[in-house]
Amino acid sequence: MEQVRNDIFLRDHKLAFNNAIALKLMTKPEDYMYMYTRRYADNKLHDVFKHRDTRRLETVLVEGQ
Repeated sequence: MEQVRNDIFLRDHKLAFNNAIALKLMTKPEDYMYMYTRRYADNKLHDVFKHRDTRRLETVLVEGQ
């Protein structure tokens, strides 16, 4: 994982998508693009995806941390 900023990271997009699909939080991955991984105030990493049509950001907790 590459650190871009103090709280922003880039990781393999395939791992991010697989995590979201495994948690059953993403049913149509083709509608999303991976943006980045961010450490939020809860001190846990979340993958951030943007919906291709609505441009709405969705966050998914990174499992196994």
